[in-house]
Amino acid sequence: MADPEVSIVIPTHDRPRLLVRAVASALAQTIPDVEVLVVDDGSAEPVRLEGDGRVRVLRQAQPRGPCAARNLAMAAARGRWITFLDDDDELEPDMLEVSLAAARESNLPRPVAVLSGIDVVGNDGRVLQRRLPVTLARGRRYSLEYDQGRSFVTHNTLVAPLEVLRSIGGWDQTLPAWEHDDLFLRLNAVCSIQGVDRVTYRMIANAPVRLSENLLARAVGIERTLVKHRAAFAANHERYAYMLGALGRAYLRAGRWAPAVAASSRLLRIRPSPRACGWWLASLAGPRAVAVIDRVKAWKAGRERRTHAGPPAAAPPGVAGGD
Repeated sequence: MADPEVSIVIPTHDRPRLLVRAVASALAQTIPDVEVLVVDDGSAEPVRLEGDGRVRVLRQAQPRGPCAARNLAMAAARGRWITFLDDDDELEPDMLEVSLAAARESNLPRPVAVLSGIDVVGNDGRVLQRRLPVTLARGRRYSLEYDQGRSFVTHNTLVAPLEVLRSIGGWDQTLPAWEHDDLFLRLNAVCSIQGVDRVTYRMIANAPVRLSENLLARAVGIERTLVKHRAAFAANHERYAYMLGALGRAYLRAGRWAPAVAASSRLLRIRPSPRACGWWLASLAGPRAVAVIDRVKAWKAGRERRTHAGPPAAAPPGVAGGD
């Protein structure tokens, strides 16, 4: 296809069965004028997809991570617009149609990118969570603004002008995870973001482990994002505190005691609270403490799911029972 309207980018690594489902959802769009760029990020068995001329496979011989994969696709993309689909998720058939219509009809300053809604679903198809996006004009600071009672975690639905993403340098390949905060802060500085109250993306909650669940990669990504956007976070204590809390928990769960204490101490200094104090004490106690906390949370969640007629929930090992 010489000049498609939209390029759909799907990075993948060693998940061929899930990839087939993701590609099928990309090809099933009600706007047929698309190209699908599958980036094989060093899979042990090279990806081979046949049967539709709109699909191109780009391969990196060695795994370089999702940011490098997306940038490779951006360099090769021919669409006026671009979007990014995880290989374990699915697009609703009208995702692009809804997004492009919203961009055309938006009253925000140009250029305009679009975010839409996400349904987080279980393997049985049941919706576990629905997220609807914010709307922010060009020059604002995505994720650092008031959330409008919406979610900043709808970034998977981004549909943006390709040249705008190229102009800001694409994805930061030094971030092994948590890369969306950085991208959206840079994007929102030069581009309006139009939110659409329509679910267009299905995120599979019980899919095989996502990169975001690699705790050390997550911690490194958060730390580098905080350094890169130091001034912006320093001016927003609420989001800064959230990021420090996430950083401390990631380091603690990854077994990195010293950086967990450092992050939790910074959190306690800028936003003292019982919760912050609790995580600071947990970080001092070490990685085993968070395992106890997680067991308590899991026990309480299981207890809440039981009916009143059911047998009483037993406390997890090492945790006292009772209300």
